[in-house]
Amino acid sequence: MVYRIDGTRLTLAAQAKVGGWGQGVAWSRDGKTLLAQSMLNKALDVLSFDGNKLQLAGEIKVPGGPAGIRTAER
Repeated sequence: MVYRIDGTRLTLAAQAKVGGWGQGVAWSRDGKTLLAQSMLNKALDVLSFDGNKLQLAGEIKVPGGPAGIRTAER
């Protein structure tokens, strides 16, 4: 789920189904791509976000359960 700040409230902007046992997410710098960790699927789910719609665009398989993720600070 992605939420939007609406004044002093959070409102649901979009949602999409991803793999089970999520451990974390990381946004691209431009806010259009989201990686979501899936321990059960041993994958990073790749989602696209256009500001209104969040949609699964693919997955990156990894040899083990992805348990830590971050983006670059620059």
